[in-house]
Amino acid sequence: MNHPALIRRIGCGVLLASLAVAGFAQNGHWDDDCSCTREMRWGNASWVEPYNSLQLTQTLDFFPVTPQAKKQPLVIYAHGNFGTKTIVPGDPMWDQVILPARAAGFAVASIEFRHPVVNDDIVPAPHDDLTTATRWLIARADTLGIDRRNVFYLGKSRGSLLLWTALARGGSGRPPLQVNAVYTFNGQVSYRGQELADRFVIESDREEIVADWLAQHPQDPLFGSALASVDASDPPLLLKVEEPFFNRLVSAEEINVHHPDFALAVCAAYTDAGIGSRCQAIDQVRGSDALAGFVPFFQMHLR
Repeated sequence: MNHPALIRRIGCGVLLASLAVAGFAQNGHWDDDCSCTREMRWGNASWVEPYNSLQLTQTLDFFPVTPQAKKQPLVIYAHGNFGTKTIVPGDPMWDQVILPARAAGFAVASIEFRHPVVNDDIVPAPHDDLTTATRWLIARADTLGIDRRNVFYLGKSRGSLLLWTALARGGSGRPPLQVNAVYTFNGQVSYRGQELADRFVIESDREEIVADWLAQHPQDPLFGSALASVDASDPPLLLKVEEPFFNRLVSAEEINVHHPDFALAVCAAYTDAGIGSRCQAIDQVRGSDALAGFVPFFQMHLR
């Protein structure tokens, strides 16, 4: 015997379920190989990455400790130049980021993001991607099983833009983000040509440095600076660099994108703000050890 009302309810339920699956598929898909959700769309922008000519979008991959885990502290990871948000078992970043984080009970979100210098054809300079991705994750904390009281930043090279996100505490005039601590390797702390020259380069070479920088980067006035953003509310930092500290002004030939004294300058700014004990800079760290120790550092700052 047919029951039209029941059939309608079943049909409606099937339709709603299929719509829910379709909606989920549009914003990520579960991957059994990594026990993670791939390609979660946190923003609508797309761009061509100049390093590899790939068409990229504002997406992230989310690696929970387990699919059912709740109240997981979250590590937000931002890759370096020539890197990728896509981390698969067997990759170096799988062993260096995903495995140690999960073993300690941390979830990981690996972010694809635009960079204000690498992607300097984008106007205005795209400083807010990592801030926006962080807000997107925190807004979905209950669904994803994230403990919104415990959010940490981990980045290499261009991924040190996370440092600005933490120090600027929101971006575009937004309210402060609650970030527990930041760990970077070979971090860049300013993309303002004049500031870089004045803070790190000998006086005789500053004009040359600034002229070259401005010629390459006409958006310079729109670029940001962690050094100019430090105040007493900023989170603890662990800054590791590959080269030995110079502890002096350098020539135009000596300075590079991973100048080790950048880390010293951030800690000096922390000291000036009265929070010097929150900043630690370590030099001569091998690239293979770039992220070693991020878990115990973050564990020290769990709430």
